[in-house]
Order: sequence, then C-alpha cells, then structure tokens
Amino acid sequence: MLTDSVISCAVFGQRPRQPGVIHLPLFTSHADLGLDYTLLQNGAVSLFFRQAVLEDAILWLREHDYLVVAVDTSACATTTALRVAVVSGVPDWPPGTDMAVSGADAFSDTLMDIEFGGHEGIAFSFLHFDDFAGRHSLDAFHLLDSIESRARWHLLFGHRLMALVQS
Repeated sequence: MLTDSVISCAVFGQRPRQPGVIHLPLFTSHADLGLDYTLLQNGAVSLFFRQAVLEDAILWLREHDYLVVAVDTSACATTTALRVAVVSGVPDWPPGTDMAVSGADAFSDTLMDIEFGGHEGIAFSFLHFDDFAGRHSLDAFHLLDSIESRARWHLLFGHRLMALVQS
C-alpha cells in the first residue's frame, strides 16, 4: 500500500528521503555528463556495429578511470572459456572463481559481489559477439542478462557496470 509521502513524491518526480541517509548522485550535473552516461542511460548493455567506434568508447572509458575487460569472443570455443576470460580480466574478482565459471547462475551470483577496486566503473567489452551468439545463443543471452541485472544492483550502491557488445 502506498503512503501519502510516496504518492506525492511520485507525482512530483522526487525520490522519498529517509532521515539520516546520505544520497549520492552517480552523475553530478548535466554539464558533466560524459560517454558513460550515454552508455548507461538506456541500460547496461550497449551494441556497437563498427569496431572503431567501440575502440573510441573503450579509450574514453579508460581515460576516465574505468576498468575495461576486453574479450574476443570468437576465440572462446565454449561458454566456460568466455567466463574464464571475463573473470581473469578483473583483478578483484570475488572468491569462488572456480564456481563463477561453472555455470550461468554461479557467474551471475559472483558478479553481484564484484569489487570495483577504486575504479569509476567496470566495462566488459565483447568483440565479435555475434560469432559467439551464433554458436551459443542461450548462453550469450544469459551472460548479457546477468550483466544487465547486476549492473542495476550495483547502481544502487554507486557503482557502474556495463557491457559493450560489438557484432
């Protein structure tokens, strides 16, 4: 049941505030909106067709203190190999790496506990993803879905997680 305060906040487009809770914005002003805002405004997974455009995005993210984990998925013969490449690219991956690569649910669970190591955010870049998705369509969907759902969870705590998908 909605209370009057929640209804009034919804009507005026404001978030309800709790006493003693500090609310920190992820982006500080409209003047400071960068490529990361553009990439995240419609979801955590962004599709790139041209590799040159993707490379420009990766360069911008690295210049702005993002950890970028680039994986050429055409070199991954199995879904486990893809998960191993992702996990090995993150220095602060949570304990249980063996579990993380064993299945989609385990990967998703450990992705929720990922540490950002002082970075502004983490971006997974998947090259030639159409090739991988053609061989492992359901696993490709689950991988991106896990990143999307965990990215929303991390945003609640002020962390940015995203996937840049080139096909």
